[in-house]
Amino acid sequence: MLTLVRHAHAGDKSHWTKADITRPLSDRGWQQAAGLAQSLSAVPEPRLISSPYLRCRQTLLPLSTLLGRPIEQCDLLAPGAHPGTLAGLLSDPALDGAVLCTHGETLSDLMMFWRDRLTLEDRAGATVSARGGTEKGAAWIIVTDDAGMHAHYLRPLLIGDHVLSESWGQASG
Repeated sequence: MLTLVRHAHAGDKSHWTKADITRPLSDRGWQQAAGLAQSLSAVPEPRLISSPYLRCRQTLLPLSTLLGRPIEQCDLLAPGAHPGTLAGLLSDPALDGAVLCTHGETLSDLMMFWRDRLTLEDRAGATVSARGGTEKGAAWIIVTDDAGMHAHYLRPLLIGDHVLSESWGQASG
């Protein structure tokens, strides 16, 4: 099992004048990140692995703080990564239980790469489509077993208020 997360909301990139790699989470993004931490807090001692982009690292920061786990960085989770290479990395048994944060386009490319062998389901077990993409702050829990490869969708959950960005934003920049 592993969990693939699309980074939380980071505002409109057309309004960000600095390098995109430094674009931080918005207040809504911090709320989504806090919700993600609550949703994934029961994962036993996960490795937390992020794209090098600030918004991805910040998305995992509340979970990292809650679980006392460090956040590793991986360039293969950045935009433009080859989905076949990323799929190869994700098949490594050392990533069992890992929570990985990436970008919408990277996640979409990976899901398309896996499309012939991946069954997408919601929490109730009903088959869903990834056509609409993955919402910001949402996650796919990927389980591979004798029955095949299944992805269970976790919708984003907003928790808290803008105070979250003030308390975590200082430590994450």
